[in-house]
Amino acid sequence: MTRHLWHPAIVHFPLACWVLATLLDVGHLLDLDSALAGTDFSAASPLLLWIGLVAAVPAVAAGLLDYAALPRAVQDSKELLAHILCMASALVVFLAAALWRARLEAFVPPDALFVIAVEVAGSALLVAGGHFAAVVVYRRIPAGAAELHLPNRHSPR
Repeated sequence: MTRHLWHPAIVHFPLACWVLATLLDVGHLLDLDSALAGTDFSAASPLLLWIGLVAAVPAVAAGLLDYAALPRAVQDSKELLAHILCMASALVVFLAAALWRARLEAFVPPDALFVIAVEVAGSALLVAGGHFAAVVVYRRIPAGAAELHLPNRHSPR
C-alpha cells in the first residue's frame, strides 16, 4: 500500500496567503482600495503573511516526509533541488516582508514600496518553484517509477 503524499495537499494554503497579501498590497499601491468604498485591503496583508508563514511549517514538514519516499533518481534531480531552493527562498523573503511590516507604523512609501517589491520577488520565487515542482511530478516521478518498474500513477489509463 502506498502512503498518501500530504505536501501537495497542504502546500497551497500558505502560497495562497502570500500571493493574496502581495496582490492586496499592490492594489493598495495603485490606490485601488480607495476606489472600492475606501476600504484599506492592505490592512489584511500582515495577517495573511503571518498565517502563510505558520501554515508553511506543516507544508515543509510534509515535503520533507514526501521527499524521503521518492525514488533516489528523483531526489537527486536538479529540478527538485531548484524547487526546494526556490520555495525556501520564498519563505525567507515572505518572513522578511512580515518582519518589515511589523516594524512599520504606517504603510506608506518608501517603506511600502520596499515591502511590496519584496513580496513581488517572493511571489516570483513561488511561480518558479511551482514550475520546478510540476517538472518533478510530471516528468521525474514517472521516469523514476519506470526505472524501478513501479506502476506509474500519473499516466492515463
